[in-house]
Amino acid sequence: MLRTVLLALALAAPLPALAQDALVLTPDQMRAAAVAALQAGDAGAAEQFARALLARDPDDPVAHRILAELAIAAGDATALRAQAAALWRSAPTLAARYEAARMGAFAATQEDRLTLAQFWLRRAMTVAPDADALRQTVSDFRAVRERNPLSLEFGLAVSPSDNVNGGSDVDYIRVDGEIVCLEIGGVCIFPMSPSAIDRAYSGWSYAPSLALSYRLRADATSQTRATFQAGGRGVLLSDAALAELEGQDHDGEPIDNETFSSWQIRAGIDHQIARPDGSLTLSATLGRDWARGERSEDNLSLGLGRVLTLNESEALIFGLSHEWHLDADPGEADQIRDVLRLGHVRALDNGGRLRFDLSLTDARSDNYQKDFDRVGLTASLSLPPPLPGVRLDTRAGVTWTNFPTYQFFDPVPGGRSDIAVSVGADITFDRWSWAGFSPQVQLSAERTDSNINQFESEGVTVGFALVSTF
Repeated sequence: MLRTVLLALALAAPLPALAQDALVLTPDQMRAAAVAALQAGDAGAAEQFARALLARDPDDPVAHRILAELAIAAGDATALRAQAAALWRSAPTLAARYEAARMGAFAATQEDRLTLAQFWLRRAMTVAPDADALRQTVSDFRAVRERNPLSLEFGLAVSPSDNVNGGSDVDYIRVDGEIVCLEIGGVCIFPMSPSAIDRAYSGWSYAPSLALSYRLRADATSQTRATFQAGGRGVLLSDAALAELEGQDHDGEPIDNETFSSWQIRAGIDHQIARPDGSLTLSATLGRDWARGERSEDNLSLGLGRVLTLNESEALIFGLSHEWHLDADPGEADQIRDVLRLGHVRALDNGGRLRFDLSLTDARSDNYQKDFDRVGLTASLSLPPPLPGVRLDTRAGVTWTNFPTYQFFDPVPGGRSDIAVSVGADITFDRWSWAGFSPQVQLSAERTDSNINQFESEGVTVGFALVSTF
């Protein structure tokens, strides 16, 4: 398309004037002459005219396009990528920018720089001239991603809350309805209340995440990947919460945003074996966690996963992991955790998907706050788009957790038992996608009941996120 336009310019331009034995060309005439030389196959003259145009104006889009055409003809991917970048900056129309981005992706692919090619294709999505061009670009992106041994994903979610730290709003701590007291001679002299750090505060939370995986080897039946993940949850307390916490401290440190934030990194390796009836995955992961602004623990996990395909629309999922959680404080107790996961996923005739997951956790520790048993059941349903360009995913779950050795001054009879119920929905607006990312509204409601009232809570959360659409 652009070459045709340039050729039309060349044919319409007036002939150069002869003055004092030298050709004096206007910029339009030089562009026309350059395009004419390119069409005639005179690469040397076309490049000479293009270089002269760039000497006058380094952002001349016609000159950059001509040099890009010459780079394609010469098979010079590096030069093509440089001209694509320059044309992206100088292109006068969205269509020209789209073409520049496609050239940049092609050049990066030729150089086997596939992650860079994906970046250029995401750029192309932002200026695709029509729906067909967008679909083609998305298809090309998926093809490049399939070839690329490196996979990169990132996300960001933010959410306001009147209980951003999951704290308590009770005045006194009760176990099975009875106030917990420090007694002397059978007389309650000090009824216990939640500490400043355990109370509820308003504010905002934000959750960035980054996931990398690199395919180390692959063949027709197996692949091995190295993985890395980083993320967590940060808290921004409201002015009212900061005012309430002024002068309060925890372990001698002021209570602030960092006190309620937590972060994690994980690095690992997994080996997946393809089977006629599904797949088998072995994995090992090392991690480190931070809480309250300090390193809290190091951890190691060994896992086994199995996907069993039942038919074209159904599969069973099994997972087993053994984990070591080592406290950063040598004086604190460690934890050993075993987790069993069972799942069933089914594709529905209407294009949706239904999934059930059951998890069983056995966590043992000499620290009564880390010693627990847990059973969780979740159901998730992905529905057909209720509106064009809008996706809806729903979920519901219930989790029972028992801390058998929980104590205050003395062990709590029967331990601490929590039951948490939650429902939620994610609404993704693909119709407003940009560079392959779409805005998402996350809605959730949760309620936790406990025999220790300090751990009871309920609330509704509205969150906002940016997610990849493919």
